[in-house]
Formats: sequence, C-alpha cells, structure tokens
Amino acid sequence: MAKSERDWREKKVRDIMTRLGEHPPVVHVEDLLEDIAQLVVKSRYKRSVYVVDDEGKLVGIIMLPTLLRHMLRGQFGHIDPTAALSRGILDLMFSTVAHDLMKRDVVYLHEDDPVEKAIELMLRRGLKDIPVVNDEMKVVGFVDIPTIMKFVLEHQLL
Repeated sequence: MAKSERDWREKKVRDIMTRLGEHPPVVHVEDLLEDIAQLVVKSRYKRSVYVVDDEGKLVGIIMLPTLLRHMLRGQFGHIDPTAALSRGILDLMFSTVAHDLMKRDVVYLHEDDPVEKAIELMLRRGLKDIPVVNDEMKVVGFVDIPTIMKFVLEHQLL
C-alpha cells in the first residue's frame, strides 16, 4: 500500500466533520414541531434535524421533507380515510412533537470512525449527510456529501 493511500485511510471522521455551529440541528424529543420548523428556518442545515433524549443522546432524526409534509397536511390534497389506516399516515396526521415524526433507526458515525466508513455508508445507503456522535452518543457534528467530495479532491482519490 502506497504512503498516500495509507495516509488517507488513517483519517478519522473527527478530522473532516463539520462541527455543530451556533444553531445546531438538534432538537429534544418533546420539542413542538412548530418550534423545530423555526429552528430550521434560522439554521443553515437543510436536510434533517437530529432528535435527542433528556440526556442529550441521539435517538432519532427528522428529515425535512417529512416535517414540511406534516406542516402542509391537508393543504395540497385530501388524505383518503382508508389510506389513514397505515400507522405512518396516522402518526403524520396526529403528530405534534419531534418524537412523533422522528425516524428511530438512525445511521450515525462515531467521531473515531475512519473516513472510509463514512464514504462507504454514504455510497451504499445513498445518504446525503450523517450525524457524528461522541462516546456519550451526543451529536457533535455531521459529515455530508460536499465534505466527502472535498476530502476526495484533497487526497487525489479520483
């Protein structure tokens, strides 16, 4: 293995991740959806918000299209009552807090994971961004496609 290849394979997610800024995309499980929407408008994060429990540990994720769909429910067409039998549609219709809308099986990276794992997850699962957690499962940052592209260019992995 060439030295340059070994060098990039030794890089950790913490070396490339975007650390959470002034308005992090982190919300509490009991935060109202309207408050979450306000946070999204104020922040620079455009794909998702990360949901944490009382201890600040990552427990879910809300994709912004899901939040928008909930905010506009009933505005762009009627939901067929027979279709409302689906658990997902019922949750969407009656949700009011983050816990109601969040996806619970979150794909995340640990800050000590190799960058190669981030690349593999994004490519294999088609993810646009992945939250990064520390040893306590608290969100400390995220890795997104532009970050990975910058890494590929910097390390001449083309």
